[in-house]
This record gives sequence, structure tokens and C-alpha cells, in this order.
Amino acid sequence: MSDHKAWPDWDEFVRRLREDPAFREAVRRQVLTEDLLNLPAVVSRVLNLQGQTLEAVRGMAAAVEAFVGEVRTAFGRVEAQIASLAEQVRTLAKKTDDMDKRLRRHGQFVGVDLEVDAVRALKEVLRKRGVRLRDGFRTYALPMWEVDALAPAEDERGPLWVLLEVAGRLDPGDVWKLARYLEDPDVRAALGGFGVRGRVQAWVYAMRRKVTAKGTPEEAASKCGVGLLDPEEGILVEPAERVW
Repeated sequence: MSDHKAWPDWDEFVRRLREDPAFREAVRRQVLTEDLLNLPAVVSRVLNLQGQTLEAVRGMAAAVEAFVGEVRTAFGRVEAQIASLAEQVRTLAKKTDDMDKRLRRHGQFVGVDLEVDAVRALKEVLRKRGVRLRDGFRTYALPMWEVDALAPAEDERGPLWVLLEVAGRLDPGDVWKLARYLEDPDVRAALGGFGVRGRVQAWVYAMRRKVTAKGTPEEAASKCGVGLLDPEEGILVEPAERVW
């Protein structure tokens, strides 16, 4: 059996397929499955969704880019603020350092002035008592202690060393600390290297006196045998002589 007998008029079939939409649609329904027939619509929807997704991604990318820009701007402002704060801190540190130096210089000047007043007051006390200085007052720097003023003197009983400590504010603990130094063998040996031996009088000159739970500086000075001078009231406590 030939192909021409198995098929209708082929040319007619092709012509109608090309020219007759209804015939063409009927053939399509017979030849293609429902899924294949719906494929163009599916593809169209996929392309549409793809376009929407692409637009969404582009929108998200734009939003992320804008956010990154805002973060960079904010970070730039923070960096500028940190730099400004660091500069302020450096300026404040310099001012503080300058102020500290001025205060230290001022404190040194005040300390020197106080020591000058203290030496002057003690010299007057010694003069009235007939004590003659054989040399001027000097500061002695020991490994364990710095003596504010120390001078060799002489009275009717013979050679004498006069020791002076100066305090802007004196409390009983300061007096007891001085007494411990005076009894310390290492201190006596160190001062002995400068020729300090024999009779020793220890004085404290205090601008202000502080009362604590340990008592008053006057009570401590009396117990320790240390003389106490006040710039306005004069001698508050008489010293007890020590013999080194």
C-alpha cells in the first residue's frame, strides 16, 4: 500500500493547514498535548515573572547601594567626629600638662617661700635664746629622707645641731613619722657622715595643724620630744634634746 492511498490529498491538507485557522487549531489539538498547547502561555508567564523578579532585584540593588552610601556618609561623619574629639583630647592634655607644670613650679615657689619663713622664724627663736649658728641652714638629701633644714650651732653648753622640718599642714602622723626618722640608726649614720653628732634639737614649723583621731600635733610633738613652731603663735612645744 502506498503513502498516497494511506493519506488524503496531501497538498490539500497543507493548504488548509496554512489558510484555515480553525482547521489548523483542530489539527493542533489532535497532534499536541494540553501541556504543549499551554506552553506558550506558561513561557509568557515565566518571562513576565522573570521581568518582575529582575525589577525587584534591581530595586533591591538600588536600595542596598543607597544604604551603603548612607552608611559611608554616616561613617565619614563619625570619623570626622572622632578626629575632632581626638584633637580636643590632645589639646586638653596639653593644657593639663601645662597647668600641671605651672602648679608644680608654683608649688616649688610656695615651698621655698615657706621654708624661708620657717628658717627666719627659727633663727629668731634661737637668737633670743642665745644660740649662735656656726653655719647656715642646708637641705640634706638622704636615701630614706630629705631633711628640710639643718645647721650647726652653739650655745652656752657647747656645740649643737638644729634640725628643722617644714609643713604646710601638719597632723600627728607627720610628727610621729619625723620621730621615727630621728631614732632610725640608718638616718643617724647617714647624717653622721656629714658630721652631725652630739646634741640635736628637732623642730617642726607648720602653717596649719590638723586634729585627727590620733590627737593633735601638739600632743604628738610633746610625746616625741619635737619642738613645734607656729607662724603666728610662736613656740607651741619645746624640743627635747637628743644625743647622737
